[in-house]
Amino acid sequence: MAAKKDDQNTPKLNLDGQEYEIANLPQKAQVAVQFLRRVEQELANLRYEVDKCSLARAKAVEDLKGMVSENDSDSKADISPLQ
Repeated sequence: MAAKKDDQNTPKLNLDGQEYEIANLPQKAQVAVQFLRRVEQELANLRYEVDKCSLARAKAVEDLKGMVSENDSDSKADISPLQ
């Protein structure tokens, strides 16, 4: 489902290869088109949020590995051999 505008700026709906003028659709169909547009926008927003969280997680894991590595280095330097 994709809504688009032709040269005359008349919003059209392309559904399974057929084009329909949205203004000529029944009211229930026009509401369904608006609903689908909103759902598509929400899905795009959710994809963005998932990508953002994935990047934040990857950075946090990278930072944590660095902290653990520094801690290992520090604790090895503090250990003195038994005499």
